[in-house]
Amino acid sequence: MKSNSEKYFEKLSSRILMFIDLYKEEVIKKILNSHRFIKEDEKYFYTIILKTIDSLNGANIFIRNFDNVRSFQVPLFIIIRAILNDIIISEYIIVNSSNDEEQIKLINSINFEHIKYIKSSIKIESKIRKWSEQEKQEKILEIIRANPKYYEKNGNEKFKKIITNVGSLVDSVLENSINDKPYQLIGVAYILYNTFSKLEHFGELSFDLVHKPYKDNKQSSQINHLFSSIQVIIAALNNYCRAWKNLEIDFDKLKSLEIEILKMTPDFTKP
Repeated sequence: MKSNSEKYFEKLSSRILMFIDLYKEEVIKKILNSHRFIKEDEKYFYTIILKTIDSLNGANIFIRNFDNVRSFQVPLFIIIRAILNDIIISEYIIVNSSNDEEQIKLINSINFEHIKYIKSSIKIESKIRKWSEQEKQEKILEIIRANPKYYEKNGNEKFKKIITNVGSLVDSVLENSINDKPYQLIGVAYILYNTFSKLEHFGELSFDLVHKPYKDNKQSSQINHLFSSIQVIIAALNNYCRAWKNLEIDFDKLKSLEIEILKMTPDFTKP
């Protein structure tokens, strides 16, 4: 006979899969069919949506067996941390842009971080590969020439640097929140992200955290962290699909399934 926790995670997992399938049909398929992933802001949110949906789909086997296979909890929370990181950056973009032009400028600045990192890593790579100074400079020039979107012809950067440290982004949003009210989605996302970061980055707390799944008296907090994360992820996904105007998405269906999942607050005291 299945325990209450087994029944709960099976039902939760099933509802998440229903949401994923509906989201793929109502949002991702319609974006692809209408080629609405070319414009910079739509391209950004489409990429975030696809990455999040695929990550949630892949993690769902861990959710289904959350209590049965305790060794799944650590990798699950590491996956969720990566999703929350994207959500925090996306919320920063939404809150700090009042029109499409400002939003695209912010997206370009954030996207530029990849290119800047590749360029800065040439210094270390040149030592590993034993390049000469000339070879190193040629590699840097290749990156600049290959990215005219981000660099002037003289090599100067076109976009202002944005500090993409998650804590700084959240602090900036909360400082500028309307009427001094905490910005709920990004606030909860950050608290959870910060909790899971101790699993991702090795340190003083690592030993205790990797053993936490095996302690029965810690399962209540583990389950609550999971459920809160799912709430944030689904709310964010339903928020981001509204970036596509004039696309016939059934928002009511998506919202209805979100509400159904939100009502599944874990309580194993009931028979």
